[in-house]
Amino acid sequence: MSHFISTEITHFLSALSTALDFTAEGLTRHHRRATYIAVQIGKHLGLSDRDMLILFCAASVHDIGAITFQDKQPLSQLEMVTPHLHCTEGYHLLKTVPAFASIAEVILHHHDFWQSDTADYALTPTSASASASAPASASLPDTSLPFLGHIIHLADRFEVALVGKPLLIQRNSILEHIDNYFHGALHPDIRSALYEAAKPENFWLDLSSIFLEEATLAALKQGNTVIQFDNEDLRGVARLFGELIDRKSRFTLRHSRLVSASAKRLAELAGWTPSQTMKMEIASLLHDLGKLSIPESILEKPGALTRDEYSIMKQHTYYTYHLLHKIPGFADIAEWAAYHHERVDGSGYPFRIPGAKLCQGSRIVAVADIFSALIEDRPYRPGMPKDRICSILRDSVHSGAIDADLVGLLLENYSDFYEIKNTLS
Repeated sequence: MSHFISTEITHFLSALSTALDFTAEGLTRHHRRATYIAVQIGKHLGLSDRDMLILFCAASVHDIGAITFQDKQPLSQLEMVTPHLHCTEGYHLLKTVPAFASIAEVILHHHDFWQSDTADYALTPTSASASASAPASASLPDTSLPFLGHIIHLADRFEVALVGKPLLIQRNSILEHIDNYFHGALHPDIRSALYEAAKPENFWLDLSSIFLEEATLAALKQGNTVIQFDNEDLRGVARLFGELIDRKSRFTLRHSRLVSASAKRLAELAGWTPSQTMKMEIASLLHDLGKLSIPESILEKPGALTRDEYSIMKQHTYYTYHLLHKIPGFADIAEWAAYHHERVDGSGYPFRIPGAKLCQGSRIVAVADIFSALIEDRPYRPGMPKDRICSILRDSVHSGAIDADLVGLLLENYSDFYEIKNTLS
């Protein structure tokens, strides 16, 4: 029997979009602003409801193929060379989820040149650009998926051109600058839609506003954004999130999958129902989502972290909670995922949850996380032997960190968990 979770796809992708906006400079608004721009352009092109929803979804995660801070840095430059690697990576990530097949196709094309024979990607202004005060007329919109990619290409480059000062002051200079690229890089048929979208002052004010997401959804005007995930749909999306997390650092290449498989087995041993263990599998795949906010220099440090580095590391569970809790239907999943560094004695982080309020789901993920970190191979050391793992787990129980009953279940069935690790290796 399948079990379903109904949720708004807009809220679901908003969580992933926010996670993708972590960079070396902190939390940016690139995906959210580019999505607003793309939706406004689509509205003025008269796209169908279906195409508007695909456009929204694809724009929300368009740079999903750029995971590390190093990957993201070149994308913040208006003129860049060979951007197509992250388009291809994003395509391959998303096409593993059947519901996201169309989104994957759009993302594959979101840095295509309008003139595909252009030799170099660096956006080079042309002398043939028309006056910014006289927009060219657009033809009827081509609603093929690559055309939606062209809209995101424009929205992406437009957002990168925005700088810190009030955007209303910049409106003419930005439009004139972007206008230079409509005769080679950017599709000319979407030019007039951009100018129509950018006429009212609220377009520019929305881009700097705390009401940006609300304005985007108002422009989208979608009434049918509630989708149902069955077991396999939800697992597929969670595996996508987990893949992003594990690609962030070579030290944790399979960590999310190992934690998920271990937590699922521990829940089964604890007597959980199939529907509960399915949710546990999802929560544990997503437990480190907030690590997308952590610099790779900290994630990949083989030695002990300094006090300041450890303080930065502690933020990852905070972000895991808030990214997941905003998704309707994910309340339990958010707590199980995010509380894996809380302690039974109440001294964990980041929320200092008292042990009496720490539910079994969160305790299961905590035990699975520690076990997985000990047994998995890392670039700087092999996985630890059984006696050492058992000793550390027992010490963690005695110090008040993790649940004694759950550790007992794991140790009594150690061969099950050892086999899980070998299977994933």
